[in-house]
Amino acid sequence: MSISRQSLDSTGTTWWEALGLRFAGSALTTEHAFVATHAAERVLRDHPPVEFSGGGSASPITAAQLAELITLAVTQAAHEREAARAADADARRVRGQAAVEEALAAPGSAALIETGDWAGFTQGEAIAWSWSLLQYEPRGITHPGSQLRAEEIQRLHTGIPVQAFGYAKRARELADRGLTVREYRAHRDALGAKIYPRDARL
Repeated sequence: MSISRQSLDSTGTTWWEALGLRFAGSALTTEHAFVATHAAERVLRDHPPVEFSGGGSASPITAAQLAELITLAVTQAAHEREAARAADADARRVRGQAAVEEALAAPGSAALIETGDWAGFTQGEAIAWSWSLLQYEPRGITHPGSQLRAEEIQRLHTGIPVQAFGYAKRARELADRGLTVREYRAHRDALGAKIYPRDARL
C-alpha cells in the first residue's frame, strides 16, 4: 500500500482508507487483474490490523491512534512548509528593497533615458521599477515566457532594465498616478501582496 491524495479525515469504507492509504494492486487492464485485485482487497478488509508498532520502545497503538498521528504529522508538515514559504518571501522582499535602493543610489542612476520604452525615466528608476514589477506583478511564468523572464533577470543584474512584459508601460502608468517605486512597494506590502516565489535570482 502507499499514501494516496485522499484526505486523512475521510470516512472511507475500509480501514486503510481511514489511514489515508490506497491499495496499490495491479493495474485493472484485464479481467484477471480486476478479479485478483478485488480478491486481495477482500482479504485486507476481512483482516484489519489489531495494533501497530508504537515506534522505538513505545507501546503498540491502535489504527485510530495511528490515524491521529498521521493527521498531526501532515498538519505539522503543512505549517512548517507555510512558515518556510513566508520566511522565503520576507527574504525576497528584503533583497528586492535592497536592489531598489542600490539602483537609485548607483553612480549614473540620475541619467535620463532618452530613447526606448523607458524614455523619461532615470536609469535608477527604470532598474528599480524592473525589480519591483518582477516581484509583485510577475509575467512570463510559463514556457516560453519563463525563459525570457530568466534572461531579463540576468540582464537586470548587469544594469539593463527589463524590456519585456510591458513593464515600462506599467511603470509609466504607476508613475503618472504619482507613485514612486518606493511608495509602490510600500503600498503592495500594506495590501499583503505576495512576492513571486520561483526566481532563484530575485
